[in-house]
Amino acid sequence: MVLDQVVLSAQATQGYAAQRSTAGTKTSTPLRETPASISVVSAGQMEDQAVTSVAQALRYTPGVVSEYRGTSNISDETYIRGFGYTPRFLDGLSLAGSGQQIDPWILDSVAVVKGPASLLYGQSNPGGLVEMALKKADGTNSTRAGLTFGTNSRIGARADIARVIDDTLSWRLVGLADKADTQEEGLQTRRLTLLPSLRWAPTDATTVTAFALYQREPDAGYRNFREALGTLYPTRYGYIPADFLVGDPDFERSERTSKGFGWEVEHKLNDALTLRQKARYSSGEWDQRTLVWGALDEDERTISRTVTESTSDTTQALIDNQIEYRTTFAGGDHVILGGIDLQYTRADSYSRPRS
Repeated sequence: MVLDQVVLSAQATQGYAAQRSTAGTKTSTPLRETPASISVVSAGQMEDQAVTSVAQALRYTPGVVSEYRGTSNISDETYIRGFGYTPRFLDGLSLAGSGQQIDPWILDSVAVVKGPASLLYGQSNPGGLVEMALKKADGTNSTRAGLTFGTNSRIGARADIARVIDDTLSWRLVGLADKADTQEEGLQTRRLTLLPSLRWAPTDATTVTAFALYQREPDAGYRNFREALGTLYPTRYGYIPADFLVGDPDFERSERTSKGFGWEVEHKLNDALTLRQKARYSSGEWDQRTLVWGALDEDERTISRTVTESTSDTTQALIDNQIEYRTTFAGGDHVILGGIDLQYTRADSYSRPRS
């Protein structure tokens, strides 16, 4: 007895798990072939989880603590494998300045490389690093736009539009405008972000992508600490309300502006040899003034406060030149990468605490 032929058709399920990443080797390598522990959060996952910061995007990443300050982490400070303030990189280039925060809407992915990576990135941290990739023109047509609403009176609009002009040119514009109240009563956050990019591919072997980034935050958020008494443990009068503001809405100030431009060039000389260059110039300014929580007095009703004023200006000029050679010998495929990474960073900061 012969049964009729049955044909089954199936396709791979598109999930959150990334298959490839450049974070661990600076080459497009399958993660299963990369000799490092790497976790990748895709743009799709960040959108589905409605994250509003890179710190929130990393909240489920093993070995990473990214929200140790709660909503007060307005600079995406991250702990990896117990090491604090791990360095951040944007498209493989250093992102200096503690005051800068990249909005996750303009990111294609966020990758965490765990363990030492100074061989590829220069001076780094034994715990690891965070590598972010910007959304840029890629020669395709797409449109994504929407409105966002959420807790704390959050409201925003965002768009991601990509278009092909002709066989060689394409552009992309990613942007958002967002505002929300903070956890503390009387304060809010406001943000405007724009990321235009243009891609030129004169041949199948050559691509040139230029981009610019502008982010303005008239109200960047509230940064402070609370003590355990009154928060985790009750005082003799009970708990301090979660929305209690130790400062004054008319006194608090936190303004940030980030801007920059850059380019990426890739040219394949042949099937084995590829040349790449990445460059970025950027500057960031942060001006903040706040009343810092001191401590509860013995009466458990009076809180001491300290005034802190600070300004920081960071300027960076970075360029990374790479040469990649692919070859086959000894029964295996091999990728050899070499390059020169030049960095200039200037950070001017001023801080004045007073009682």
